[in-house]
Amino acid sequence: MTNSQPTLALVTAVNATRYLPATLHKYPSGWLIDYYVEDPQTQKLQRKKIKVTRIMSRYTLKNDGLRHVNSIVAALNIRLASGWNPLLYTSDNTEPIPVFEPVNVSKTIPVATLLAEQANQGECIVLSPKVEKQPTVEELRMQTPFSEVSKKYLEETLKEKRPDTIRSYSSFISILSNWLKTRDKDVKCIDLKGCIITDFMDYVYSERKVSGTTYNNYVKMGRAIFTWMVDKYYIPKNEFTNVKLKKKEQKSRIVIDAQTRDEIKKYLDQNNPNYLIICKLVYNTLLRPKEIRMLKIDDISLEEKTIRVRSEVAKNEKERLVPLTPELVDDFMRLGVDRAMTDHYLFSEKLRPGKNKISDAYMRKYWDKMRKRLNLSENMVLYSLRDSGMTDMIKGGIDPLSVKQLADHHSLEMTAIYTNHVDPNLQKIVYEHSPTF
Repeated sequence: MTNSQPTLALVTAVNATRYLPATLHKYPSGWLIDYYVEDPQTQKLQRKKIKVTRIMSRYTLKNDGLRHVNSIVAALNIRLASGWNPLLYTSDNTEPIPVFEPVNVSKTIPVATLLAEQANQGECIVLSPKVEKQPTVEELRMQTPFSEVSKKYLEETLKEKRPDTIRSYSSFISILSNWLKTRDKDVKCIDLKGCIITDFMDYVYSERKVSGTTYNNYVKMGRAIFTWMVDKYYIPKNEFTNVKLKKKEQKSRIVIDAQTRDEIKKYLDQNNPNYLIICKLVYNTLLRPKEIRMLKIDDISLEEKTIRVRSEVAKNEKERLVPLTPELVDDFMRLGVDRAMTDHYLFSEKLRPGKNKISDAYMRKYWDKMRKRLNLSENMVLYSLRDSGMTDMIKGGIDPLSVKQLADHHSLEMTAIYTNHVDPNLQKIVYEHSPTF
């Protein structure tokens, strides 16, 4: 031990009751060093403060800033232990004294009280702040707002999807985003826990009152979006995989028998002959109403007597050729298909060729108007003609495989689902044509 060391130890022991060591704290207002020294006049400890937020802000890494500030804390404690008191001195001519805030005279604490509270700290202990763990790249990524990630999903994954698919996903994301905003204005991806997803799907089913089919479609879209988010490290787990699908509902459509179709034909012949062509396309070619709306003149070959359903229009995204009946060829000639511009839609204003396709709303509303005039069942919708066409083709002798291909189904099981509807004439058919035992 050197000669100076016993002297410092003695001074430290003498001054141990005249100060409390400097410590570093982080408050909502910023970083602060504080310590207590004895006021010679009142013999009470008085708090001194040094703001070091500005010093911390100079460093890119927080740990570098902490090392700098802790060196200040250590230097202060060495000087306090040696007997230095800023209330007695303004300079010791050896090193600059840090600039302190003005003394708050009203805030004084008895020496004995603070010593009792700080007894376990010992002499000149530097209380280093808890070093916060630096988040990983993945953890930072999970803090990305869902609103930002959902936009990126639409931009990256739906570029080559059909417009209807894009609209469906955009609508689903909009519903989810608006619901999340009612809970928190800025929901992060990491916040999308299982309970949140469960609450959202309960809201969709109970408050928005969607059908079981729509509910299941939402679950499937949610699974697709969240799978992409897992792959991109925005979330650790796909919570939509735990959402159970609703039991499939039995389709409410019924077969439209020949007598009812004859009533429809007579009504449309008198009131809207071009809408009758749409009905024939649904029944005879098994085209979906949406596919009919998207047909262009260039898709029709009167010479080959076929219609080309483009992949971007088809539900299953596969191009196919559909044969025309002689009656439909005559109808197209009457419409002027052979004289129309090839880039025009087959059905535009007044259900004639034109540059703007008719809306889905028009097709549905006109059918409902006709159905009410003829007093038909509400279960008879335009799409019912497609189911009726499949059923009549199979009963008429066309093999199920050909019907499956014409209907653009994945399997014969799917065709069976669409043909398994109530036939109002079934009892009469069985009664009149049942074989004798």
